[in-house]
Amino acid sequence: MKRRASAMRASLSARIGPSFCAGLLLLFASSTSARADGIDVGLFLKTLDTGPVTQVVNHNLGETPKLVILFTTTNIGSTNATHMMGGIGASDGTNEFSISPFSQDVVSTSDAHRRIASKALTIAWSSFLISEADLTAWDSTTFTLNWTTNSDSFSRYVGYIAIGGTGISANVHNWTTPTSTGNHSVTGVGFEPDVVLHFTMGAHTAAAISTSPDSALGLGVMTSTGDEWSVATFSKNGQTTTSTARGQRTDRCLLGVDDTPSIECSASFVSMDTDGYTVNFDAVSGTADQLFSVAISGVNADAGSFDKITSGSSQEISTVLFEPDFLLLGSWERTASTSAQAHSRIALGFTDGTDELYGLWQDEDNVTTTNVDRIWRLDKLLGVNNDSNQTVDAEAGITSLDDDGFTLNWGTNDGTATEICYLALVPFSAIAVRVAEARAVADPFGVELEWRTASEVENLGFRVFKDVPGGRVLVSTGIIPGSAITQRNSVAGDRYRQRDPSGVPGDRYWIEDLDLRGIRHLHGPFVATGAGGGAMAPPVSSAASSFLGAVSNELTPAEVREDTTHSRDPESESW
Repeated sequence: MKRRASAMRASLSARIGPSFCAGLLLLFASSTSARADGIDVGLFLKTLDTGPVTQVVNHNLGETPKLVILFTTTNIGSTNATHMMGGIGASDGTNEFSISPFSQDVVSTSDAHRRIASKALTIAWSSFLISEADLTAWDSTTFTLNWTTNSDSFSRYVGYIAIGGTGISANVHNWTTPTSTGNHSVTGVGFEPDVVLHFTMGAHTAAAISTSPDSALGLGVMTSTGDEWSVATFSKNGQTTTSTARGQRTDRCLLGVDDTPSIECSASFVSMDTDGYTVNFDAVSGTADQLFSVAISGVNADAGSFDKITSGSSQEISTVLFEPDFLLLGSWERTASTSAQAHSRIALGFTDGTDELYGLWQDEDNVTTTNVDRIWRLDKLLGVNNDSNQTVDAEAGITSLDDDGFTLNWGTNDGTATEICYLALVPFSAIAVRVAEARAVADPFGVELEWRTASEVENLGFRVFKDVPGGRVLVSTGIIPGSAITQRNSVAGDRYRQRDPSGVPGDRYWIEDLDLRGIRHLHGPFVATGAGGGAMAPPVSSAASSFLGAVSNELTPAEVREDTTHSRDPESESW
């Protein structure tokens, strides 16, 4: 599914000519190195043996994980089934937490419960535990689960996401929501995250391990660049007429809904901090509610949303500023709205570009006999269920992970523009360049743009573009040489600058890096401000600039994709 190094070499060859490309790759072959993807999606069948029992699971990460996330709807194969069952959990090798939602089908009084456990995975039926496991060991090919309880007589599928690699850090932690609105900081993470995933279960106050009435499940995402979204469901226990709800926000990283339906709890991203993160609660339930979160550093993360196409099959999402190694999709199975809505529905899907899977739950509102279903697919990325049955109204698989996003194939489609959220990840070790800081400062002679890289791998160099009405123009006259030219190897980082004689305050600039495989990444935008202080980067070697002129002249501004929809706050990426 993914475009590998051979395809990138072909792309570079097509742009700059095969002879020049071959010479360039040969000249700098000593600087290249193998890169692990860093993220692996797969699945396994839960053991049938009665717990306690150990189960060794094979993975294809190729290195020891730093994080494993487990997810199941407890289906047996790619099937539809009744009841909301399953669980989602995570382990960083030291800490582990999981949540299990439950709602029973075809009963006259709703039976809905939720469970939180300090386990890698927990699965409940009503208020009773069925299966529960600790992650006890992992290496470059396997991870080991110890099923402390396993009374389930069915061999059910469990999906996993394994993340590892150079520079990756992960922390799984449990915390509670505040009882009043305002900023709330979570500390003890041990590093400054690049992305945080929040797994919520509504107004459940008892600490792990515990079970309570009502079923709730939510997922929230926030990135260091301020992208965020959240989706949540709720099913009320003990009702003779069902009372279920759902919510989804693309401007909140945490969300909880109740059965009225209304938003019960919500928070937005404030900052990633040196030992954790800060969020701002604009709504609280009034109780200290349990949730667990997964913080990850060492990855490039991009989160956003899109509306499903209402006809046709191919849908390209080109709002990601890099080629992902991993994609998560989440949806509440309806069109966009900032208000909570009736019916509990949620779908979650995962892919690494090769393997893909999704799970979907629905619990119908306002009926006298409960109507609850779950759907599990081992070969698709997301399904849409707009009705209270086991029919999939729309379903998509991954076509490709692209250099600016991803492409879906809707093999089944309907006319509803369902709002779908996404999280795209790629380890920094798989990216040629990580721009740590940048600034654009206007003076009487134009604009001086300077930037500092935190790391460079196989980096051929940079080009600088400026936004103009109708597109972008190239500012740099040649490729500004990167570490592959100046140092012939990978470096921890360097400093660069580019002057735009025609620049004025308010101009928006983009920095594009190009690696030896032909892969390009766009960083920015960076908005020019008034005069300011700060050290300038060393001047670029004129000889190197001349050497790279042939490459830059072949890479025309028209090839740069137009992506002004993904603008960042310049203050978040400035000195």
